[in-house]
Amino acid sequence: YGQTGTGKTYTMEGAMDGRDNINAGVVPRAVAQVFQHLDNNDIEYTVRISVVELYNEELSDLISSADQGEHKGELRKLRLMEDPKKGVVLQGV
Repeated sequence: YGQTGTGKTYTMEGAMDGRDNINAGVVPRAVAQVFQHLDNNDIEYTVRISVVELYNEELSDLISSADQGEHKGELRKLRLMEDPKKGVVLQGV
């Protein structure tokens, strides 16, 4: 959250400029650390990813778009729900 041009996207994504990735942002560093841990511990794994945008108080799935009706091709809207057993759940991902 912040004013336009303050570096929010750069902080999250960074600049992938070569193998060292010294200018990588938070997301690529976190993902690399997860895979490095899994590889170092010889763990068999499956990875699923969701990318969610919060914009104007609406949550949208940035990977999967709506696939039917008048909203076809638009970002799929998501909802936060509270489940008594699971706690807070992001519905629709």
